[in-house]
Amino acid sequence: MCDISTTMSPTIGALAAALAKAQGTFTFAAKTSEAVVTGQNKRKYADLAAVLDAVRSGLAANGLAVIQTPFSRPEGGVLLRTTLAHSSGEWIASEISLPADRMGGIQGWGSALTYARRYALAAMVGIAQDDDDGQASQDGEKQRAKEGVQQARRRAEAENPDKMSSAQQKALMARLGELGCKQREDYLMELSRVLGKTVETSKALTVADFKKFMDATEANGIENGNDPFADIQPYEEA
Repeated sequence: MCDISTTMSPTIGALAAALAKAQGTFTFAAKTSEAVVTGQNKRKYADLAAVLDAVRSGLAANGLAVIQTPFSRPEGGVLLRTTLAHSSGEWIASEISLPADRMGGIQGWGSALTYARRYALAAMVGIAQDDDDGQASQDGEKQRAKEGVQQARRRAEAENPDKMSSAQQKALMARLGELGCKQREDYLMELSRVLGKTVETSKALTVADFKKFMDATEANGIENGNDPFADIQPYEEA
């Protein structure tokens, strides 16, 4: 639980009254910017400037100001502190941590900070954003995750000295399906459980791993070049 003394002043009555009045004057944050995600259509969203334009006059007219300050974290990344201050001296604050592995250099750092400032500001003053940028960000994360999985598969296959044949791979996927595994996470969890080691992709499994798994789950392996699963459509490889 956070220390309340670090998130608000001892009293916030005057601030709350002023914010209530200010919220009655806030305008709509217009979608003035576009985000482009690989393989996706352009998405319009309300950027930081649009959110500030929607609330600035209402805040100022009621003695309110927003202060957003980034701090470096000892463990890496950035801490963004957003403070809503009132002319009475009352204040409330919130903090958002931005992990270092999401920054991607100085340009990524600036983009992540701007994104965080926009959402922190909107949450602090109570303004809704009718935008697609959040979805665009999620789509971007999914695309990067997918590319990461593909890279891991290619790397594991290249480094595997005794990789499975395509028939063995198909048999393994079919067997995992029979065991009730429907998602990639399910495949990897079951493989890790049975083989007694962490499996991040099936491409890293050797022929010995294949035989151990099939024997442990009482499945028929591929013998003499015969593929007992030839007529089964394989699941997506883990």
